[in-house]
Amino acid sequence: PHALGMASLSAGAAEFLIGRYDPALGLLNPAEAIFRERCTGVIWELDTARIFCLWSLFYLGRLAELGIRCHDIFHEARERGDRYMVATPGPFVGTVVRLAEDDVPGARRFAREALGQWSHQGFHIQHLNFYYGSLYIDSYAGDAAAAWRRITETEPLLQSSLLLRIQQVEADVIQ
Repeated sequence: PHALGMASLSAGAAEFLIGRYDPALGLLNPAEAIFRERCTGVIWELDTARIFCLWSLFYLGRLAELGIRCHDIFHEARERGDRYMVATPGPFVGTVVRLAEDDVPGARRFAREALGQWSHQGFHIQHLNFYYGSLYIDSYAGDAAAAWRRITETEPLLQSSLLLRIQQVEADVIQ
């Protein structure tokens, strides 16, 4: 089962990374089910499948489903002390879910709390997701000056990271 789950996860992640979000979900959802139901000791694999699922739902605009899945996944992750699961997609998709509910203060709080226990050294995917979420908050709140400050302050950190080598990240940042 682990090999089948990894094959489905890898194929789903590849579909996501080339912008094919619906086919990605078609591979990632079964990977998540395999890891959850048929494997043990696979928290990283399960988390990774879930993270790519959440990101895919966002890019497909399926915010209602994203909200339901975020609630369940983040609740479970917090109960087991899984900082990776909370800090990786949380500052981005968790924030967007709160903005969809018109909760700007809740979105800011969620983003800060999701990233809060993560290392602040370097610039990792968790920091990138905090950046995305914060830009959405600034834009939603109509604070263009804050968004621009965030862009100019984050740009050197992003440039020095290796994240721009990922085509999906480069496309997001350029847009």
